[in-house]
Amino acid sequence: RRQRYVPVSRRQDRPDAIYWILRNHPEMPDSEIGKLVGTT
Repeated sequence: RRQRYVPVSRRQDRPDAIYWILRNHPEMPDSEIGKLVGTT
């Protein structure tokens, strides 16, 4: 699967999404977060 281009303005959204998931669902494993957010 080819990596989609992510606009510069949206690149900061991913770390925020990971932080949100960790804050709201601390029990979720890293592998699931990686699949949901699309980065590892």
